Amino acid sequence: MQTRRLFERPGGGIPSLLWEGWWLLVTVGLVGLIYSNTLQVPFLLDDLPNIEENPHLRLTGFSLAGLREAWLEGFLPRRPVANVSFALNYYIHGYALAGYHWVNLLIHMGTGLCLYALLKATLGLPLPRLSRRALSGWVPLLTVLFWLVHPVQTQSVTYLVQRMNSLASLFYVLSLWCYVRGRLSMGLGPRWGWYVGCVLAGVLGLGCKEIVATLPFFIFLYEWYFFQGLSWGWLRRYGGVFGGLLLLLLGGVGWYFGGQLMEALLAGYAGRDFSPGERLLTEFRVVVLYLSLLFFPHPSRLNLDHDFAVSHSWLEPWTTLPALGLVLGLVVVAVLLARRGERLLSFCLLWFLGNLLMESSLIGLELVFEHRLYLPSMLFVLLVVVLAGRALRLRRGLTLGLVCTLALVSSGWTWERNAVWRDELTLWQDCV
Repeated sequence: MQTRRLFERPGGGIPSLLWEGWWLLVTVGLVGLIYSNTLQVPFLLDDLPNIEENPHLRLTGFSLAGLREAWLEGFLPRRPVANVSFALNYYIHGYALAGYHWVNLLIHMGTGLCLYALLKATLGLPLPRLSRRALSGWVPLLTVLFWLVHPVQTQSVTYLVQRMNSLASLFYVLSLWCYVRGRLSMGLGPRWGWYVGCVLAGVLGLGCKEIVATLPFFIFLYEWYFFQGLSWGWLRRYGGVFGGLLLLLLGGVGWYFGGQLMEALLAGYAGRDFSPGERLLTEFRVVVLYLSLLFFPHPSRLNLDHDFAVSHSWLEPWTTLPALGLVLGLVVVAVLLARRGERLLSFCLLWFLGNLLMESSLIGLELVFEHRLYLPSMLFVLLVVVLAGRALRLRRGLTLGLVCTLALVSSGWTWERNAVWRDELTLWQDCV
């Protein structure tokens, strides 16, 4: 009873605003602690051409010409926002490593806070089959805690160049949250202000990494799931509009690549030891690997350069076909959950699979990278937290003990994994 009075508003199961603030503050402090051994991790691998050896990012004077050079002439000119952030780092402190790592860490914390705002807004909507009293308070807090300290996020935070990934994810979540706030706003002025913020954040995110291209689809899906209650009438009425916008987006992407979209997508296969078809088959097994890393992220299972066998056919290796079955099964489960009124759980599954789709398709990229889980894992963690809360029936003593244990274990594993990044020798020894 004493614990209940401390953590809840009188007569309710929702934590007070004061406790929410303290919880988030402690969570952010914990994240700072478990990443404190990364502040002197040197430039490694892709950091070198993108940051240290990139003369266009050496901003010595705060001028439009210097910012324009960083914006347009970086090693990856299609990611100008991330390039400018590195240039600003250089302008402030040169190549002092701690500054770059602090920015990465602040982006990670900021993404967690944006995720909390999005979850808080989402769980405040009328959701059938879910207890708003239980969910609107603790579930967002626990989700953000476990997502922030999860060891699989270390590659997106500690590996400096992956600021492109984490910053894109921050703007992605911020854009979706702005859309939700706009939908909930009563006045026309505030509503359009939020919509402008939504578009601006989306454009900035796209300037960090191309994964933000899925954002319009998920805004549309969010509207259909949570504001339209999966209404088929609404979908028929506005599906054509969305299809037109999608074609416009694809046309813009084609123009972006100079009218040679397929050539650009397949250019990455030069020097690869797998074909587009083999990559597509292999990615079903990669998704299974990603799922296993989310559930059991022991540092010994994490790797910068996973040695992953290529699938040459549906049965070579034999695990290819079952992996395909599992992925398709998750899609079927998402559909069935939606039909049963479990819209939140269904959306979480589609978020996970949909945000893996771009880098798990025919594009000629490396087969496996853990940083690709950064954005998809957000709502997958929410899915697990909601299901665990149901299983435990929110028994406070048991839940609190389990939460503390899992958070400490994850934090310890994150610290241990970060130690591997301390220099090039330890990193490659770990890969071997």
